[in-house]
Amino acid sequence: MNQVEFIKAITYMGILFNKPIDKEVIETWYEFFSDIPEKILKESIKDLAKERKYLPSLQELLEKCRNTFNQRNHQILDLMYKEGYFRKGLYGELTPEHSFRNYEKSIMWSNENLLPNWLLEDMIKYGLKKSDILKSNDRLLLKWQ
Repeated sequence: MNQVEFIKAITYMGILFNKPIDKEVIETWYEFFSDIPEKILKESIKDLAKERKYLPSLQELLEKCRNTFNQRNHQILDLMYKEGYFRKGLYGELTPEHSFRNYEKSIMWSNENLLPNWLLEDMIKYGLKKSDILKSNDRLLLKWQ
């Protein structure tokens, strides 16, 4: 996200919490949020405004962004699991236990932002194919910049 988008999002947060954000805070926080997609940041700010009365700290907002980001990935992985993606092996169909382990590993990789490229590519293809189910224009924000 560029600096202008970040300033708009943080100004929006200040309005929601009825507390203006200092220029120094904006400049400092930008270093931490520059690699986060704008839509993830804005969605996280909206969620925090619904949950709390007071302005979040840097760490709280970063954590909320990470959780929002992971939710999007999990949504795609859940659909992939339900439709049998993880049952497909190189030499035939895998057992339900094995496919569930593969699904769990994918969730773990997603949470740690360590998605292998092959899985990331499949998630993007799957997200495009299932966009009507995902009901989100931001479904392809699968990896931090």
